[in-house]
Amino acid sequence: MEKKAPVIRRRQYLINKRFQFKYTFLVIIFMFSVAVLTGWTIYHTAWALFGERISKIYPYGRFVYIMKEINFVLLTRLLLITPFVFLMSVLLTHRIAGPQFRITKYLYEMADGNFSSMLKLRKYDELKDIMDAVNAMREGLRKNLKENADLISSMETKLNSIKESYEKGMNEEQTKAMISDFSQYMSTLKDRLLKYQL
Repeated sequence: MEKKAPVIRRRQYLINKRFQFKYTFLVIIFMFSVAVLTGWTIYHTAWALFGERISKIYPYGRFVYIMKEINFVLLTRLLLITPFVFLMSVLLTHRIAGPQFRITKYLYEMADGNFSSMLKLRKYDELKDIMDAVNAMREGLRKNLKENADLISSMETKLNSIKESYEKGMNEEQTKAMISDFSQYMSTLKDRLLKYQL
């Protein structure tokens, strides 16, 4: 009987720090790049479109001061939202790093021969297509292992029959038939094992 997988509730958000910090850093670099490009575009667009007109109203020095203030406000707000972007990036990468950690752990358990439960991820986790593939692999392996175990059990029964018949002094025709059956079992098992391309 299959064990039901426990509900997974991860409380630790930094599951794979290296992976999560790497992508959080990339998101922050991207955010700063977009902000700098946007600020530069605003500054130069404003200068090109309004510079001459505003210089008639405000002296040139006052206009430069206003543009510097705008840049300062943009930079300050950018720095203020950086922790929020960092936090959101960690939360978003958690939806990948958590499942990646769980899948890796599950595959190592399977390598140790534990096929007792299916892999489960949380509702909003990513990598569900990989989870489905791992579960399909698990089912295929379980089915093949059960068929192989059943075949080996049949081989043991047949071998015991051959042994008992030999001890009772069976005739040559019966011996050949039983050995032929046993050879067929061996051939089937060999074919099943060779499909794994070991």
